[in-house]
Parts: sequence; C-alpha cells; structure tokens
Amino acid sequence: AATAEVLPEIVRAVSGKTVIFVDGGIRSGVDVFKALALGADAVLIGRPFVSMVYGGEAQAV
Repeated sequence: AATAEVLPEIVRAVSGKTVIFVDGGIRSGVDVFKALALGADAVLIGRPFVSMVYGGEAQAV
C-alpha cells in the first residue's frame, strides 16, 4: 500500500505516543504537504540527493 493510504491508520494507532517520520514515495513538495496534512510529524526526502549523486546534476534537484 502507498504511504498516503496507510498513514492515517498509523497516526490513529500511535495516538501521539511517538513521532511519525515518513520516508518513501515522496517526490515533490506537494507530497511533503500531503504527508504532513495526513499526520506525519516530519518527512524525509532522499530521492533528489541520490539522483544528483548518480548523474542527475542540478536538474535532479
């Protein structure tokens, strides 16, 4: 299942007892906004950095 599909259930299950970090499936600022709106406390983004390291240069960021 996609992160956005399961995140609300996770947020309900932990009920504020832990901090929720989302990583994976984040491709744009809109995805970051969605994850935060669905209850994530923080969003990790690795794709732009990995793309740049492997030859994407500035266009990958």
